[in-house]
Amino acid sequence: MANICIIGAGALGRFLAFILHNVSYENPDQRINVKLIAKSNFEDIHKKGITVIEHDKNGNILEYHAKIPVSLDYASIKGSDFVIIATKAYDTDNVIKKILPHMNGKECVVTFQNGLTPIDSMKKSGISHYGHGITSHGFSSISPTVTEHRGAGKTRLGGDEKVRELVEILNKASMPSFFSENIERDMWVKAIVNNSINTVTAINGIKNGDVLIEKYLYMAEKLCEEAVDCAVREGFNIGKEEMMIEIKEVASNTQDNISSMLQDINKGRKTEIDSITGYLIEKGVTHGLKMKYTRNIYAAVKKLVCVNNLSTR
Repeated sequence: MANICIIGAGALGRFLAFILHNVSYENPDQRINVKLIAKSNFEDIHKKGITVIEHDKNGNILEYHAKIPVSLDYASIKGSDFVIIATKAYDTDNVIKKILPHMNGKECVVTFQNGLTPIDSMKKSGISHYGHGITSHGFSSISPTVTEHRGAGKTRLGGDEKVRELVEILNKASMPSFFSENIERDMWVKAIVNNSINTVTAINGIKNGDVLIEKYLYMAEKLCEEAVDCAVREGFNIGKEEMMIEIKEVASNTQDNISSMLQDINKGRKTEIDSITGYLIEKGVTHGLKMKYTRNIYAAVKKLVCVNNLSTR
């Protein structure tokens, strides 16, 4: 039996809670106790539960529903074997501050977020057992309780040896996952992809697949080039050709998806631009890199967010 608490009830957090809950439902002998800590959508989830929408190979829409224990109280993590942080990356430090008083040191805390700031947040947290998870699955938040699973992808986790157990649990939950011996490199790879796709889609209002159009692909390639240069200076063995293949593959596999950054802008929410692009600029500066294109697109996204927020008031 494993006790898992998921903090963050966005599209990914709800999906993780749902599939982990189903392990116990379908295999009573492999019981997993799942709890969810939510904020603004607590009442909705408490009353309605969680719904996950899937699409089969024939294009049929499948809906699944489950009632998951949900709380507003961070003390709910007590007794957990794993605490999964599935909030936006900019909330990580605040979440850590709130869970620390309720920890006994045996829990393994695993971030499941975009961006690179969670790496630094966990290193300075003082938490004994921790790791990170990344996934290229596509999700969309249809409502406060409904998550649409828009496409399968790769899921990797790494860090503390305890994370291996979570990998096994996710595999039982039908979310094929792998343990990575170098999860920080994997996070950099994903950040480079996100920086090249999410920002380009955000400022142009396009779907992921449109990044493959020549004029947008040129922008993505320039951003990739600068980010790879920064990653190499940080000590990671990452090549531009390798990354461009990955960027094109992700854009193709998620061609009909709207990036999380564009979704946030369209809904007037705070984006993760600082945890991705801002972090790359910050690291680039320490190595004397100009990061010209990265700075320009960072400014463009920030301006777009500002204008959009003013128009929705």
